[in-house]
Amino acid sequence: MDKEKETKKCPVCQSEIPVKATKCTHCHSKLNPMGCGIAILIIVGLIIFLIIIFSGNSSNNNPPPNQTPIIQTTPICSEFKKSQAKTIDFKQLNKNPDAFKGTITKFTGQIVQIQESNGQGVIRISVTKESYGWSPSDIVFVSYIGHNEYVENDIITVYGIIQGNHTYTSQANYSITIPGLQGCVIKKQNIQKTLQESSLNIKKANITPANNTNSNTTTQQPTQPITPIVPKSWHTVTTFSGTNTKNTEPFTVKGSQWRIAWTETGDGYFGADAEKPDQSSGYCPIANTIGTNSDSTYCYTPGTYYISVNTSNTWSIKIEDYY
Repeated sequence: MDKEKETKKCPVCQSEIPVKATKCTHCHSKLNPMGCGIAILIIVGLIIFLIIIFSGNSSNNNPPPNQTPIIQTTPICSEFKKSQAKTIDFKQLNKNPDAFKGTITKFTGQIVQIQESNGQGVIRISVTKESYGWSPSDIVFVSYIGHNEYVENDIITVYGIIQGNHTYTSQANYSITIPGLQGCVIKKQNIQKTLQESSLNIKKANITPANNTNSNTTTQQPTQPITPIVPKSWHTVTTFSGTNTKNTEPFTVKGSQWRIAWTETGDGYFGADAEKPDQSSGYCPIANTIGTNSDSTYCYTPGTYYISVNTSNTWSIKIEDYY
């Protein structure tokens, strides 16, 4: 028992040596009795450190749903302040987006298209308000990090940093270049509040004093009549007909929804598209079929279009606008 307490085996030559020896007296190998324990502690520490790092990254890559407004955490938005946003006329920006690169700005407009994937999103937003709605040609491309609940046709305000030109390929295989913006804060406009304020102003305009003691004063007529709400309905814009391939005359639709009802005779190929005369955004495919003799196609961007028909058959087309 005393020998077992006072000696130990050399891990190299297996000889009995004093328990406190740091060097074998037989093979002269150096001994480190704490080496294994230290190595184990180091490995355990590294594993704990990696678990903390990966758990932190995982939480950052999964933002909470319905996060509004979006506040970017990208380096480009780290020094961003909404108070620094400058108002830039779209025509000036569209003429040379690279000249404004790095400028903090804001735009309010209607969402034309929005897509999200893997924690990132892109928006095409129409930024010019016309009498019939938002212009389909004045478009800004917005990229952002995160998630929101907004959808097409929502009115939003985007604060961000101009990135210069952004080029993409349309469904019609056109190369389109528009101003690009890195979105840092995106907010939805409170349309309901605006409607309530407008209604309140109309009511104020129609108020007549109740306790008027002047008998010579006539009853005040409303200065701003209330416009009745007319439900939306379908309106025929124009019709076209022909035989074989043809490009129609231009026509204009103003509703955010419109449709093309077409009919053709024969069993051959029938193809048709609604295209913009200036080849800008707003392309709408109508038909690409063999053997189908009639159908309707719905489009969702207002503006001026013409119909490009490719067929050897006799056909007719009716354009209807919903407003």
